[in-house]
Amino acid sequence: AGHNRVRWDLRYPGPTPPAQGRGPLAVPGTYQVRLSVGDWRDTQAFALNMDPRLKTARTTRSDLEEQFFFNRRLQDAMEAAEATAHAIDSMRTAVQDANDAGTMPESEAQPLLDRLDALHGKLVTSDTGSYQPPMLLDQLGYLAWMTGSADQELGEDAFSRFETLQDRLDRIQDRWQSLRADVEVPTTD
Repeated sequence: AGHNRVRWDLRYPGPTPPAQGRGPLAVPGTYQVRLSVGDWRDTQAFALNMDPRLKTARTTRSDLEEQFFFNRRLQDAMEAAEATAHAIDSMRTAVQDANDAGTMPESEAQPLLDRLDALHGKLVTSDTGSYQPPMLLDQLGYLAWMTGSADQELGEDAFSRFETLQDRLDRIQDRWQSLRADVEVPTTD
C-alpha cells in the first residue's frame, strides 16, 4: 500500500562478497522491470538510451558493449582473487590454531605460515608501514574504477593491463592449488 519508488543506478550487481566494488554499467538497449505483489505480477519494457554527449566523443554502442564485457571479466577476476585471498587467510588461521593447540609443531607451522604470508602478500596490500605498493586486488580495483566509472571506449592499455593482472592471478592461483594439495593441516577439534 502507498507510494513506492525504485531507483536503478544503471549498474549490474557488483562482485560477490567478500569482494568489493560496483558492477558494470548497463549497455543502452531495451530492458524490463517486473513488479509482483502477492499473486499479482506486471512487466513493463523501457528503453535505456545512449548519452547524447557520447556522439561528440564518437563512442559507439559497440564500444559500450566491449566495455561491459571487459568489466564483467574484470569483476570475475576480482572475485577469484578475493576468494583466493580469503582461502589463504583461512588456512593461515587453521595453521596458527593447530600450532597454538599443539597439534602442529612450530618447526612445521612457521615455514608454512611464511609461505602462506608470502602468497597472501601478493594479493593483498599490506597495512603496515607507509607507502606500501598496491598488490593485485588493489590493482584490479583501480583498473575497474578506471574502466567502469563512465561510458567510454577502452584503450589498448586497459586490455594489456588486464591480461598482465590475469596472468599474475593465474600464477598465484596455481601456487595456491599446489600448496593446498601438498599440505594437510591438523584440526583442533
